[in-house]
Amino acid sequence: MLLNFAIIGGMISFLLLKNEMLLLFSAILAAIFHEGISIVVSGTYIMIYLYGLMAISLLINKRRIDVAPAVMAFSIIALLLSLAPLVITGTSLPILVISALKRFGFLIVFVYALNISSFRERHSQSLNRLIIAVLVANFLVAGIQYFLGTYNQDDITGLLGGNMTGIFMYLFMFYLAIISGLHYRKKLSTLQFSILTLIPIIYSAIAEVKVGFVSIAILLIVYLVFINRGLKSLILLAASAFIFSWSYLLFVSIYPDHDFLNSAFLEDYLVEQSYGGDGTINRFGFKPTVDSVVFNGNDSEILFGKGLGAGNPSELELLKGEVYRNFDYLKYSWFTLPYLYIETGWFGSVAYLLIYIIPFLIALKEFNRSRSFLSVVLILMGITNFVFLPYNAGLFSFGVTTIYWIYVAMLLSNKKDVEFTNENRRVSHRSLARLKEQRFSPRETAE
Repeated sequence: MLLNFAIIGGMISFLLLKNEMLLLFSAILAAIFHEGISIVVSGTYIMIYLYGLMAISLLINKRRIDVAPAVMAFSIIALLLSLAPLVITGTSLPILVISALKRFGFLIVFVYALNISSFRERHSQSLNRLIIAVLVANFLVAGIQYFLGTYNQDDITGLLGGNMTGIFMYLFMFYLAIISGLHYRKKLSTLQFSILTLIPIIYSAIAEVKVGFVSIAILLIVYLVFINRGLKSLILLAASAFIFSWSYLLFVSIYPDHDFLNSAFLEDYLVEQSYGGDGTINRFGFKPTVDSVVFNGNDSEILFGKGLGAGNPSELELLKGEVYRNFDYLKYSWFTLPYLYIETGWFGSVAYLLIYIIPFLIALKEFNRSRSFLSVVLILMGITNFVFLPYNAGLFSFGVTTIYWIYVAMLLSNKKDVEFTNENRRVSHRSLARLKEQRFSPRETAE
């Protein structure tokens, strides 16, 4: 059996290494559903395997590997700051490797996508269709789970696995960014855009994903008011507001104790209430607890944290970080900010978040220059990252980071192609001008 498994694995690996786009699309599908994969091997290890294949492909197929200097520079700084506390505390190699892949593995996907020479318009459209189709299909499965009545709110996630409603909604915001970009470039009609936008709104209501109402509203306002400005957009925004009102009434009728328009409930939910039980931290009120309980008031740890991997959660004893062993009851790993803060402190957290600010600024600049599909998508995806930053640990989810950084790579690749084409045109124009000057110089005219 082991021999047969090795042969089949070798054949799959060879096939994926021979076809760059197949490997990329396989990684996207595995990343989206990795938490729901539990047959034979964990989805996390499947992602590590695919990352490894991408790294091997870069080494054996590319003579010159392109990187984005700004992204790589801030990533290296963030990595070094994450490792700095380990000089004193130390850690095991398995924990360090798995934690580095979870935190910085997106760089492998990013550089891999950046170096696929054939990754252009045709593949871009295939990628858009794949993500939209997969998330819509998963929504249908989630709808069946809801109507069966045997799943609670956190488990109405289709095939994504338990307690993944927040990540599903995060991915739905990327989906909304993609269909907004397609609508902006007139690849989708207004009717198609409206119907597709309904899907995450309905999901927010049936699965009790409160952040969905906030994030969808923010993205639609940004898109319809600031990006795709016009009378038709204002009409669409008014229609969306009506649909929002109806869907929120549906939400409150299903979950009457979760009316976040009630200021008392909202304050309790965001700041005072523990998340998941007594003693756990909250999305916004985590710092005093972490400083006193985990750091014990140590100023050095407040600035630099406990080190990469110290908070790594795992079912395997070998991969459990020191903080996770002692303070798992805080449930810090459910949220990006406290998890990041515990491991890297103030300095490392700021450096890590700067990695995500760079693509957002590039997308804004590119939108002002070209009004391209990818610039619209990356602006809305960037806003999504900041909206969800305090909500869950989405920035450490393979599904979120894989999709996001592939689109960043596409934007940078297209930007580079446009700049290369423009430079060639300028060179051609200068050469032609010099040729004309030589043909019609004063000396030749006199002769």
